[in-house]
Amino acid sequence: MQRFTGALIISVVLAVLGYATAIMWSGSEETWQAAGKLGLPLWGLVLLLSLCNYLIRFVRWEMYLSHLGTPFIPRFEHLRIYFSGFALTTTPGKVGEAIRSVYLKPHGVGYRESISALFVERLMDLFSVAFIALFAVSYFDNPMYTTVAWVCGGALLLLMPLIHNQKLWRWISLKSSDIHSKLGVLVHKFTELIESSASLLRNKLLYSGFALAVLAWGMEGLGLYFILQALGVEVSPMIAIGIYSISVLIGALSFVPGGLGSTEAVMGLLLIAVGTDKSSAVAATLICRLATLWFAVVLGMGALLSVTRGNFHKIASAKQE
Repeated sequence: MQRFTGALIISVVLAVLGYATAIMWSGSEETWQAAGKLGLPLWGLVLLLSLCNYLIRFVRWEMYLSHLGTPFIPRFEHLRIYFSGFALTTTPGKVGEAIRSVYLKPHGVGYRESISALFVERLMDLFSVAFIALFAVSYFDNPMYTTVAWVCGGALLLLMPLIHNQKLWRWISLKSSDIHSKLGVLVHKFTELIESSASLLRNKLLYSGFALAVLAWGMEGLGLYFILQALGVEVSPMIAIGIYSISVLIGALSFVPGGLGSTEAVMGLLLIAVGTDKSSAVAATLICRLATLWFAVVLGMGALLSVTRGNFHKIASAKQE
């Protein structure tokens, strides 16, 4: 836990330095003026869309654990535990989110089940954000982009059924064991996770989890659209959602904790590419990240403190008895 806390503190410091640099680069006065155009009602709407993202993902999480046959956990308690993982979402590869497994264990949820659910969550998030990004690219005024987007998006949907083909993954695992390198080890570990999560990657559950992920991440992308509208930037909802999705996808593939730096850079550059002035692009990017990534971290910290305090009181009560 101390290691994860250290990573969180480092990520906050780096984020503050990076955001301050971006504001200075774009012109601090112009950026603050642009950011000031967002009133409290719009902040509330954008935060609400982010909250919808988290709640939809929680519904999917419960669906996964229910399918694995884990015991029922009271809804509010389970939600607190789920949100507690967001406190460590800026750790490398979001591995800190696995802390919820520790708090689920006393409720009868084994580590194997919670880790499998977390793995499938991350996988479906990656697939859905990639699909949204590809679909949204077709809205950019370029025939070549449209063709590539539809071909890649169609290929992604066609390849999804292969994810629960156990023969394929056993063959890949066997071949990767012959590769004596870090890549071979990573591929082997990945295939092991796929095999242990096989029941969550079959037909109905696979596509329902994917659909919920598309809906959840589309909500946050819509938040960027409303931010841009408030700043006077005229873009279509699909282009705004596309810019958000492409930025999040590249941030995830960069393997930088929380996509810090890479997500913001891509989002800002794409906004400038569609005609947004520099100060508005920086303001929109920072507001969007505050209302998505850092809103999740703040909610997660509150949930983590609440769950930790509750466990401490239970242990104290048990000792008194």
